[in-house]
Amino acid sequence: MQIVSVTSVHGLSFLIVVVNILLWQVLRKTLSPERRITSFLASGAILLFLLAYGWVVMPPYAKPGTLDVALLQGSVPLDVKWARDNAMHSFRLYDSLTASVTDDSVKLYIWPETAAPCYLSHDPGCRQVLGGTVRASGGHHLIGALGMKTINGKRRYFNSCYQLSPSGQRMRYDKVKLVPFSEQVPYQDYLPFMKKEFLRKYLTFIDSHEVQWWSDFLPGDSMTLFKFGDYHYAVLICFESTFPEYMRAAILKGADFGVGITNDTWFGRSVGIHMHARIFLTRAIENRAWCARVANSGLTYIVDGYGRIRDGLGIYEVAALRGKIGTVDGYSFFTRHGDVIGLVSLLITVGIIVILVAAWVIRKILPRRSF
Repeated sequence: MQIVSVTSVHGLSFLIVVVNILLWQVLRKTLSPERRITSFLASGAILLFLLAYGWVVMPPYAKPGTLDVALLQGSVPLDVKWARDNAMHSFRLYDSLTASVTDDSVKLYIWPETAAPCYLSHDPGCRQVLGGTVRASGGHHLIGALGMKTINGKRRYFNSCYQLSPSGQRMRYDKVKLVPFSEQVPYQDYLPFMKKEFLRKYLTFIDSHEVQWWSDFLPGDSMTLFKFGDYHYAVLICFESTFPEYMRAAILKGADFGVGITNDTWFGRSVGIHMHARIFLTRAIENRAWCARVANSGLTYIVDGYGRIRDGLGIYEVAALRGKIGTVDGYSFFTRHGDVIGLVSLLITVGIIVILVAAWVIRKILPRRSF
């Protein structure tokens, strides 16, 4: 995995494809023995290089984190969290989790995505309850909740997170990269026939069979760096962790560490929970950045810039994890230069397409000559 700090995940994917092609060549009996042996040795050389690179760059002694944080995992079932008039269940749960680790040394408490099932931007009662929890702890809280704005006279909704301080200050970030056809229908403002209000007129089974429909969230317009004391950090909400360039942009913007919040309860106990957790871990290695991930259902953990999980909680634990997180002390090759392998691959692909199209056009236009 350490090679992704140079090549990004696209470079690792490229190497996986190359190794598989070489192994396929080994199994092709139509090739000469020399060609098959060469392919086998080349695939082995790539694997040995990756292992050797990881062994060389991995520090033998892990540096400890320096900043005390608390990660709160409530494992609240979806039907409980979003039940009508049941928001206080979540508020009391996270208040008790906060109290279980409250200490003057804890500077940041991190809640999962939509841990507060309310529109924190427009709900005074919600702000009052959460403000009491924040003041009692004495630290800053990053809380996943919903947001709302009035744009052109119309209410628009956001998947958001808020940093609340003991003094009552509030910062907000609206998720920029939304899940297509789950959180938002792309271009639905320009394609009215894709809106659920339109389709409900003709597809009555949507309501009669209680079909789960997509949300109509609006994407945020920019990344936000949250600040407390001398520290800055950026937040990736759920799906945003799948974009290497987004985490890189946060580090270049000045983030000292990264935070990921998500609600993976949708996955149940399937392998999806583990896959999503590994994706976020890859973002830490790419940028050699410490990160904290908080998931409603797990996996919740603190990871260093080499992908080593320092502290963590298991799936569906209801617990608060107190640990230490470090800060960025240097940029990786990927952070400095970006996704070079991905860009080169794109250029090669475009070049091949251009050559093939040009060859086809030439064959069609130029008359054939007999020699």
